Amino acid sequence: MVAGRAGRQIQREVDIMAEPFGNESIAEAVGIFKSLLKFRTVNPPGDERACIGWIAALLKKEGIKSTILESAPGRANLVARIKGGSEPALILTGHVDVVEVEEQFWSVSPFAAEEKDGWIYGRGAVDMKNHVAMCIATFIGLKRRNIKPNRDVVLVCVADEEAGSTYGMKWLVENHGDLLEAGYGLNEFGGFNVHLPGGKQVYLVQTAERGFCWFKIRAHGEPGHGSLVPFDSSVQKLTAAIQRLTSQYLPHHVVPETARYFDALSHEMGPFGFVTKMLKWRLTEGLALKMIGDEEKQRNFISSLHNTAVPTVIRAGEKTNVVPAIAECEIDGRYLPGFNEEQFLNEVHQVIGDDFDIEVMRSGPPSSNTTDTPLYRLIENVVHEQADGATVIPWVLIGFSDSKWLEQLGVTVYGFSPVQFPPDVQFSKLPHGNDERIPRAGFEWGMETLWTTVTRFVEEDVE
Repeated sequence: MVAGRAGRQIQREVDIMAEPFGNESIAEAVGIFKSLLKFRTVNPPGDERACIGWIAALLKKEGIKSTILESAPGRANLVARIKGGSEPALILTGHVDVVEVEEQFWSVSPFAAEEKDGWIYGRGAVDMKNHVAMCIATFIGLKRRNIKPNRDVVLVCVADEEAGSTYGMKWLVENHGDLLEAGYGLNEFGGFNVHLPGGKQVYLVQTAERGFCWFKIRAHGEPGHGSLVPFDSSVQKLTAAIQRLTSQYLPHHVVPETARYFDALSHEMGPFGFVTKMLKWRLTEGLALKMIGDEEKQRNFISSLHNTAVPTVIRAGEKTNVVPAIAECEIDGRYLPGFNEEQFLNEVHQVIGDDFDIEVMRSGPPSSNTTDTPLYRLIENVVHEQADGATVIPWVLIGFSDSKWLEQLGVTVYGFSPVQFPPDVQFSKLPHGNDERIPRAGFEWGMETLWTTVTRFVEEDVE
């Protein structure tokens, strides 16, 4: 018999490892996932109430009480909690809203959860109803198996992430923060594999994310008749500003979070790692990007090294024969950890000049988490076991997630929604894309990996 705390720890790990999630439970998780995909929760308007109500009914069948909180008509959020010991609680969270769909460009119906050639198709397949399904299945699994966790486990399913979380997590944090009391959280965008030169693969776990600032720039000019050449046109001013924004990058920055990511990536790439190191220097960034070649990878690296301001919506005038007095453009702005909104907008002003009104429409700060936690170390260990010795790398999400709002309550949140993709597929092309899809085998691997991570975390004595 193995004695002492170390022995009990080993025995617990053996017991847990001997109890995988199981094929039947994984098949049930796939069913939950497909059911979620069939809800048309396109935001706007979102209308998440029916989907959230379905989740609540599913939990009720298992004897799990949940609370539905509506921030506005049809904009519903759900919180459920399994009580446990005194360790800091763990939140499993995801959003059920999805972005708009141009159905004419899809090869399948985006809300039919169709499965073909080993892939499950649907809007939200990777952003992020896959993770919501995994969290629900894990939560139900804890209840069914009568696991007595060392901490509370909280399921949080929310609305409105795709439009900035005004009616979702941000609203919950500001109005019902007591329901979200926790020490740790697992959210979307992370846990997926990246194939490196030489055949090696690593798994990215989100430990930081950029802030966002959606704003308008507004140009003013002399109105007039469209038959006369304008000398002071709002449209001319606006298009010149847009040209400046799209023809050059904002300044090059290597923040600590990006440096940590690049250094880990360089180490794993071995002899090819010098290219990633070159990205960290302003004078060699351009050469490194040319050496990388792949445009999708280039865009991701650029967004890890620069604050970005991307024009998305342009408005000017109402009649063809009238020169408008006002022209405006909506800009999707993102800024790196360590920067604030004012610093970001100052960089924008330096590019476009001061002859414009700037109106911030919606914004949220960047976030950053330490990797020196028992949960992160556990994620490293589990992925290493589940993925043939693969390494986990801390990653900076170039977009945003609901993690930033939870972190305002002191919750340490990692993006860990595990899934495996084949070598010929780049994850970054799937979210918000046409024919959004996930490999069924990759989802099933992710379900088992998330289950293993959560059950170990709530049953072990962690340090």
